Amino acid sequence: MKKIISLLISLCFVASVSAEKIIVKEGRENIAGTSNNVLTVRIFEGDDKAIMKDWKNMMKKAKGKTSNQKKELFSDDTELRSISMNTIDVWSKVVPDGDSFKLIVGFDLGGSFLNSSDHSDMYPAAARM
Repeated sequence: MKKIISLLISLCFVASVSAEKIIVKEGRENIAGTSNNVLTVRIFEGDDKAIMKDWKNMMKKAKGKTSNQKKELFSDDTELRSISMNTIDVWSKVVPDGDSFKLIVGFDLGGSFLNSSDHSDMYPAAARM
């Protein structure tokens, strides 16, 4: 938990120093083998390996069984109670984006990926992550 809080504080500090806001965007990306709804955030510090390592640790703390699937991280049966009382499969990847990186995350709810229109009760908690 301390690591997550430290990461979030660091991201906020970096955002304020570089005059960039942390913005979570909803969209569609190729993840989990096909085009799915995802949440994306730009990260201006660190590198892809460090970002993915921190995210992987966060998924492990949420009791997700993590494995690498090609260039994506798959977290099976992840317990994210702020989003859902059921376990969630989480797909994620980090891609370069100019002078920053994009962390792309898809929340598989079992039949559909989280999106703001169909899951308006769950979406805000996912965006806050």
